[in-house]
Amino acid sequence: MRNRGRRLEQRVNGAYVEGEDKMAEVEIIGADRLIARINAIAKSFDPVTEKALKETTANIRDEAKRLCPVDTGSLQKSIRRTAYARVAGHVQQMGVRVGGYIINPKTGRLVDYARHVEYGTSRSQAQPFLRPAVLKYKRELVKIVKRGIKK
Repeated sequence: MRNRGRRLEQRVNGAYVEGEDKMAEVEIIGADRLIARINAIAKSFDPVTEKALKETTANIRDEAKRLCPVDTGSLQKSIRRTAYARVAGHVQQMGVRVGGYIINPKTGRLVDYARHVEYGTSRSQAQPFLRPAVLKYKRELVKIVKRGIKK
């Protein structure tokens, strides 16, 4: 590690180690149990739970589209369900996204104003569409996640 003119300090077990030629050894106790628990939770989301999560995020997406204020329809078209998977194939994250990839025909720009519609600005009043959709299906989502973790 290069110092680049700045003082290098690392805090290890309450003592400061200065300089670049000294190394400190750090042991994390219980890391193997934590990793095992995280892997168990990841495996507990079986295909049934994954399907239920997909269905819930699709319901949230559809409700947000229904509640979305429409001028050109670009904001409404930009509402989509997303899923990010790990290399192993287990779904890590699912959600609903708004904005991007759709061009508004009025402005000729990408839809980047979803937050302004949702929360409002100093010039326009808030017209929430995503938060009410999430709140409508919140209980259903919590039940699915609890059921997945208990297995």
